[in-house]
Amino acid sequence: MKKLLTLILLLITVISSGQTSKISLIPQPAEIQQSAGVFRLSGSSGIIYTAPEAKGIADMLARKLNLATGFPLKTAQGNSGTILLSLNKTAD
Repeated sequence: MKKLLTLILLLITVISSGQTSKISLIPQPAEIQQSAGVFRLSGSSGIIYTAPEAKGIADMLARKLNLATGFPLKTAQGNSGTILLSLNKTAD
């Protein structure tokens, strides 16, 4: 039984590894704009959201990144920033 479970887990891993994109994010965003170079997060980085409904998500992301990095990231509503969160206006 243990060997069967190990085999199933291995197959799931192999199958799912073939379905990854260049950038692994969960959940997958609707759009990614990738540029040349690297992305560096710093204490002066900010998380900007375009719609008031995204404030809770921006705050949650700031808390999670603060735990991981120690950076006290600020959130604000706007149209440009280090990290920009925007919501789709239409359902997929």
